[in-house]
Amino acid sequence: MVEATEAGNFIKMPGADALYEHLTNVLLNIVKERPEAALQAFESGSVLTKAGASETVVHSEETAARVKGASQAVLDLIKPPKKSNGEEEEEEEEEEKEQAPIPDFMAESSLLEWAGFGLGKEKTYEWHLSIQNLATEKELTGVRFWGIIRGTQQDYHIVEAKLEEYPEEEEAEGEESKNEAMGTGANECIYFVANTCTDAWTQLPAVKASHVILATQMKRFFTGSLDASVLGFPRFPYGEACYLRAQIARICAGAYAVPQNVFTVDPEDEEETVNENEEYGGITPMLCGPSTWVHGRTHLLMEGRTTAWVDPAAEDEEDEDEGDETEKKSEDKVR
Repeated sequence: MVEATEAGNFIKMPGADALYEHLTNVLLNIVKERPEAALQAFESGSVLTKAGASETVVHSEETAARVKGASQAVLDLIKPPKKSNGEEEEEEEEEEKEQAPIPDFMAESSLLEWAGFGLGKEKTYEWHLSIQNLATEKELTGVRFWGIIRGTQQDYHIVEAKLEEYPEEEEAEGEESKNEAMGTGANECIYFVANTCTDAWTQLPAVKASHVILATQMKRFFTGSLDASVLGFPRFPYGEACYLRAQIARICAGAYAVPQNVFTVDPEDEEETVNENEEYGGITPMLCGPSTWVHGRTHLLMEGRTTAWVDPAAEDEEDEDEGDETEKKSEDKVR
C-alpha cells in the first residue's frame, strides 16, 4: 500500500508486501477453482489464507457437501440410540435407551497423554461418544477401549466388551470342538472395531484354535480392511478379520497386567473362577513397582486354547470302559 504526499511523491507503507502476497494467493486460488459465487469464495478464501490453511482455500460444492456430511456424522454421535415400543411406523413414540455404563475414556486418555500417548481431546471425546452409543445399542457390559492397531491403509480402533447372556451354541464336532465356547477362555470377551469414530462398529468373529496356531507362525502388516486377504506363508485363508481377532487373543493372553489383589479366586470353587475384588482399594504410587503387578489373563497353550483340549470321543470311550469294569466287578461279587 502506498500513500501520496503533498509533494506528489509516494511512500511505501509497512506491510504492503504481505498484503500484496495475500491478495495474490487468494485470487490465484479463485482462478484455479472458478467457483460460481466468486464473492463468497473471495471472503472465505481470504480468511483461510490468513489462518495459514492449505493451498486450496476455495471450496467447491462437492467439497462443501462432503464437509457437511462429515460434520453431521459427528453431530449424530451426540444423539443417543433409541428403542422402539413395537410401533416402528410412529417415530414419535420411540424412546431413548438408558445409557450403558462405560469407563471415563476422557480421564483415561489424560493419563495416557502423560506418557506421551493420546488422540487429542477433541478426537478422544468423539470416540467416547461413539463407544457410549455402541455399548447402549448392543447392551454391553465390561466395556473398555482396548487400543489401536495400525494399518497400511487405515487403523483399527478396538473395543472390548462382554454380554450379559451369551447365545447358546450347537455342540461342535471334529476340529470345531477344539474352539472354546463364547464367554469362556479366549472367547471370554467380544471385540468391535471401527476405522473412524463415525463408522459403524463391526463385531469380530469368535477366535478359533486353528486361527491362533496359524497366527503364531506368521508376521504380516494389517491393511485396515476386514475383508482383505492375508498373504504370506504359511497360508492364512480366513481373512484379515479372523487374523486380527487371533492376534488380539494373543496380545491379551501375553500382555495383560493388573495390580495385585484386583482379582480374587474363590478357594471353594472347583473351577477356580476369577472374580473382581470388591474390597480392592487401589495402589499406592510410592509402592508401585514391578512386584505389585501380576498377569491378568490366562495364557494361551500351544494348541490355541487357554485350557487343554480333551477329545469328547475319548471321554465317551473312557466312560464306557469304566462302565464295563464296574459291571465285571459287580458280576464277580455276585459269583
